[in-house]
Order: sequence, then C-alpha cells, then structure tokens
Amino acid sequence: MQPITTRLLIAEDHALVREGLKLLLSTVPGIEVVGETGEGRAVEQLIAATKPDILLLDLTLPGLSGIEIAARIRANQIALKIIVLTGNISRETVQKALSVGANGYVVKHEDSAELLNAIEAVMAGKRYVSSCIAGAFEPAVAGGTTYRISPRESQILRLIAHGLGNHEIAETLHISVLTVRTHRQNLMEKLGLHNAAEITAFAIKYGVYDG
Repeated sequence: MQPITTRLLIAEDHALVREGLKLLLSTVPGIEVVGETGEGRAVEQLIAATKPDILLLDLTLPGLSGIEIAARIRANQIALKIIVLTGNISRETVQKALSVGANGYVVKHEDSAELLNAIEAVMAGKRYVSSCIAGAFEPAVAGGTTYRISPRESQILRLIAHGLGNHEIAETLHISVLTVRTHRQNLMEKLGLHNAAEITAFAIKYGVYDG
C-alpha cells in the first residue's frame, strides 16, 4: 500500500522564506511541495495546475492579499486546506482569516514544530491556531463584563468541548486532576457557564472549538 502524501503549495512573497520552507518540508516524510509563488494573482492558477491538499498562505502577497485569496478560494468551493503563515498576530486579523475560510493560523516566529502540528491538524479536519495567540483572542462576556481567559484555561476549554473528562484532560496536559478541577471551576465562573454542554456551546460560538 502506497503511503499517503500531503501535497503542499507555498504562497509567500519573500524568496528566502520560501526556500527555508521548502528545505524544512523536504525533510518531512509524507509531505511534497508541489509549487510556490510570491505573487498573489498566481495562486489560483497554481492551485488549478498542481492540485495541492494544503495552501501555505502569507497575508501580504503583492497583487492580492492572503485574506482576498482565501475568500476567493472558498467562494469558488475549491477543496483544499488553507494555513495562514504570517507575522501578524492581531486579534482582528486572526478572526478575519478564520472567518473567510482559513483552517489554520501559524505565526512565523514559532518553531518548525508549530507548522508541522498545524499541517497534521488541518489534514485531520481540525482548525489550528498557533499556541502563542490561541488564548489571546477568545474574549468572554458574562454579566455584562468582558473577561480574558488564560492560555491554560483555553486549553482546558477546548478539551472539555471535545468531550474529555477531568482525568483525561489531566493526562493530556500532564497536570494533576485537582489542577484541572480548579481551572475548570475558574473558567466556568468567569464565563457564567454551568456544565460541559454549555462549555461546548460557548466554544463553538466563539470559534474556540477546533473540530
């Protein structure tokens, strides 16, 4: 049986960054870089020619921005995963990219493992956001007051939404069950939630749940 290969297209305006990405990804079994471009208006043509599974998409391409490209891809119902790879960490930009159809959002200053995790996640049908910003753009409103949950609380919220119990969360995060219970209680008090079903509904509503 032939191993499954993930076909990947790189859209990045800096040639040195493109070369670095190709060098990195060429060492990863199961990934094949099938094309590259530094021009926004060439992306859709290359997608048609190379049939990639994933588009690595910079947001600041000349000709068309990454946001415009992602929106056009989704409007044309092109079946591929989109991972934004950018230095922009503003909450507004993250939300905009995800809202127009990006499956992942990776910050360039993260290490290579972050990108590989994102590729694995989106190919599994999940949404992925770099860990350095995942907890920073999830505001919650309870009783008319806006709160900001911590990165650890964000992790626990996601895992609860995926159906994990306290013991499973503790094993996943390598922390004690008591610590999970404490974070869970704090999280529910901050958000005004009362059970796992409400936590899941909140996660879906605010884009915290990643599939």
